[in-house]
Amino acid sequence: NFIKLQGDKMLQIISHEVKDVDVWLSFNDERVKTFSKFADNIVDFVDTEKSNYVSICYNVLDEQEMDKVLGSEEVRNEAEKHGVVFDTLKRFTQK
Repeated sequence: NFIKLQGDKMLQIISHEVKDVDVWLSFNDERVKTFSKFADNIVDFVDTEKSNYVSICYNVLDEQEMDKVLGSEEVRNEAEKHGVVFDTLKRFTQK
């Protein structure tokens, strides 16, 4: 399996709708700074069908830190600023 990660790393993807893809993309540096607290190899994706669905793929380095960061009010406010539609959010974990 070519995407299987070595060691303790775990591949995850978060997918969700955004209000405006261009606005969401404009906050890439801020998003990478936040995700870098618990992950590396952080990559944004946009739906090829031109919908407002986007994804972030990343290697989890610290699950506890990830839960802490993603569960914080600060990150929720950041995501709102980026235009995340929260009721569409799904997280996928490599198995």
